[in-house]
Amino acid sequence: MRKRILAGAAVLALGLTGMTVATQTPRNETFRMLQLFGDVVGIVEQAYVVPVDNKKLIEAALAGMMTALDPHSNYLAPDGYSDLQERTSGEYSGVGLTITAEGGLVKVISPMDNS
Repeated sequence: MRKRILAGAAVLALGLTGMTVATQTPRNETFRMLQLFGDVVGIVEQAYVVPVDNKKLIEAALAGMMTALDPHSNYLAPDGYSDLQERTSGEYSGVGLTITAEGGLVKVISPMDNS
């Protein structure tokens, strides 16, 4: 029952917004849509059957927005972005050895330059 009420409220909010969007400037339309987004998040928070993790919902909405742009756009949460920066920075840390595994053992191939 709560899901139906929630869905009905979201559809009503979207419908009311759709009627006024045609008269809005692009900037006002953006703020109005952001207000709608906040309203829907509030309705979900108050009326959904089980407690929700707002951060998870908002990050999923951001990910959906980025995927709507094109197949190559993605949203990375701050920790994911930090990990990506670290992996692609071209800097390495460690003992400076090139290693391999042979016969279940670790074998040192060579030291890395400037290590």
